[in-house]
Amino acid sequence: MIRKSLLLLALLFTSWIVQAQSYLFKHLEVSDGLSNNSVNTIYKDRDGFMWFGTTTGLNRYDGYTFKVYQHAEDEPGSLPDNYITDIVEMPDGRFWINTARGYVLFDKERDCFITDVTGFMKTLESWGVPEQVFVDREGNTWLSVAGEGCYRYKEGGKRLFFSYMEHSLPEYGVTQMAECSDGILLIYNTGLLVCLDRSTLAVKWQSDEIKKYIPEGKKIELSLFVDRDNCIWAYSLMGIWAYDCGTKRLADRLDWYLVVTSGRNHSCGGTGYRRQNLGWKGL
Repeated sequence: MIRKSLLLLALLFTSWIVQAQSYLFKHLEVSDGLSNNSVNTIYKDRDGFMWFGTTTGLNRYDGYTFKVYQHAEDEPGSLPDNYITDIVEMPDGRFWINTARGYVLFDKERDCFITDVTGFMKTLESWGVPEQVFVDREGNTWLSVAGEGCYRYKEGGKRLFFSYMEHSLPEYGVTQMAECSDGILLIYNTGLLVCLDRSTLAVKWQSDEIKKYIPEGKKIELSLFVDRDNCIWAYSLMGIWAYDCGTKRLADRLDWYLVVTSGRNHSCGGTGYRRQNLGWKGL
């Protein structure tokens, strides 16, 4: 999805502008076996495979060749849709794959997709389907379910549930989840940013500062990135917002043309967003 490529693209351009360095790039495209040059999301799994979610299928790359997964009418275990926007690996090795028709489960061992996830969701005592999925560094899987709340799941552990309605939060519109030193982050399409305690699922803090920049009644697709300095970056087609986790204040707001053209080293909590270890990029 374009939203996940925008921040990476900005960081890449800024690094080039501010500090000249030599990088080794390998350009992969359709002629190499990629299903489409429009890459929405990139993921490296625990076995070392690279996964590329494109507008026309899911691609697995072993360093030499691609294996492409696409929808097939006569195959029940195939993708329900070819537009891939998210790839999340759970500790048990299964993937959550987000398509234009919602999330599905991918079983790597059986090499097939489980398009009806209601069975899995019922084990969490949920009657909905995920709108966002995230796995934290402790191996907990977090699922935001519209109309219900947020579930924390770990195989062999206790399932926890956080109700949006009981905490006076919007029941719909979570566009991404992430993790900072304070806890688990949820960002809404209105610009509302919420942090949940990892253990209790209580609201640790919330901020509506980004909402001030979004026209009333407008919903936008916001993404999150937390850097090594614990600065929270929220970004969309409208621009980038830097949130200082230490001061709990919005540190900076950037328009895309400023990010790409100015070369300024914008800061959050005294640190800039120049990245030194750039990896895979979907451009």
